[in-house]
Amino acid sequence: AGEGIATNVLTDRLERLEYVGIITKRRDPDKGTKFVYGLTERGIGLVPLLLEMIAWSGRHDRRTPVSKKFLRELENNRDEVTRRTIREIRNRPYSSRPGGR
Repeated sequence: AGEGIATNVLTDRLERLEYVGIITKRRDPDKGTKFVYGLTERGIGLVPLLLEMIAWSGRHDRRTPVSKKFLRELENNRDEVTRRTIREIRNRPYSSRPGGR
């Protein structure tokens, strides 16, 4: 699948996330045989938790792939990073919000 995960496992996980209302699935308008996924408001509600996990990884795992610059910004200005991340997600083309294109 190109994501480092077996296609059937990825499909199962995406279906579960869609079923519990964390993501939406839509047909790609440019490639009708493919799908695109976006976060729902429920999924966006997980952003603070995910950022906390990233910060924890930065403190405890030297191999974390997250840039040191981002980790410093996250530690020093978590609220602003959270707001900015949520705003960027909502402005993506396949957002489940009306602001998405």
